[in-house]
Amino acid sequence: MDSERDLARIAEQERQLQFERFDNATAWVLGARLRAAAEGRGAGVTIEIRWAGQTLFSTPCPAPHR
Repeated sequence: MDSERDLARIAEQERQLQFERFDNATAWVLGARLRAAAEGRGAGVTIEIRWAGQTLFSTPCPAPHR
């Protein structure tokens, strides 16, 4: 594994994923989309979006029983 290449890739992803603005509504839309994506894949996750010490979105998304 080339750690310098990995760090450069992470830095580029971070640059691309910056929000032009972020507020409560943005957090809600992002959280809802993440939950829908997790449910669509049958993935069990917990999603929590926090900003400035406040929880703006929080939800469990349990994996389906098989």
